[in-house]
Amino acid sequence: MKNLLIISIMVIAVFLLACDPRIDLDKGQFGDHAYLTNVQVFTITEEEHELQEYYTDGVTTTGIRRNILTTTTTIDSLAATASILVPSGTDLTNVGIIFNHRAQKIEPIGSAPIAGFLDDFSAGPYQYRLFSADGTQRDWTVSFDGE
Repeated sequence: MKNLLIISIMVIAVFLLACDPRIDLDKGQFGDHAYLTNVQVFTITEEEHELQEYYTDGVTTTGIRRNILTTTTTIDSLAATASILVPSGTDLTNVGIIFNHRAQKIEPIGSAPIAGFLDDFSAGPYQYRLFSADGTQRDWTVSFDGE
């Protein structure tokens, strides 16, 4: 009886481990979402902060702060363009961009810098390819204008 129980447990375990997950995501139901809703330009500055809550000895630490520079972004969904208005005199050689979107994935095209990292955006405009969950791809042009 004990051997039969052990064999039964082993058979059930092997069966369960041999099965693949049966839940598949139907990506087609989500539709075409290869659109940008906003683009922001940012810089990073180093700042010293005094540790407070649990520290009473005035210890300071260096941290970074992301500063958003964008004032307005004009999105043209039909033409797939985003025109970013930055303050005049902004040095675009060491900034980053942040995309607001509902796409599944965004890839830079050609020499376009990767979003989210500081890079040289002064030679724009740049192109980015947005992918929807349903397989739609749309190439967007991102350009920068001064106020």
